[in-house]
Amino acid sequence: MVQAMAGFGHANGGCFVKILFFDDERWRHDLFEQRERGNEIHHAYTVRQFKHAISRHVFDMISFDYDITDDKSETGMDAVNALLATPGLRWPNRVVVHSWNSRGAGEMVARFREAGVEPERCAFESKMAGLASEAERRFSDRNGES
Repeated sequence: MVQAMAGFGHANGGCFVKILFFDDERWRHDLFEQRERGNEIHHAYTVRQFKHAISRHVFDMISFDYDITDDKSETGMDAVNALLATPGLRWPNRVVVHSWNSRGAGEMVARFREAGVEPERCAFESKMAGLASEAERRFSDRNGES
């Protein structure tokens, strides 16, 4: 069963978490960052950016999308393989596959499991939910609510 992706909060027992969010959709990055305020969020929109981020940082959590380019020249599987090619000490404690593409997400989950990593599978919430959250934020800002 696939769950809706909810906020991760402070997954390190109340401490902030260093997270890499890998997705090609800007609205998802915006919504994820809004939900994860208080954590250190890094963004990658392409496999190249993903590889650069994992070469410079060790993350507590990485969240993966599958469909990165329209022509499928890059997919989340490229990022998964790039991560798994690094030493295991650089792998995050928590891996999330948030793609809506069930076939692609299943491939990524299977590849992680082959490597001994048990990822979480939870589809990112719909664009409408993201728009609703943004509308709620604007309403709160406009009306002085916190």
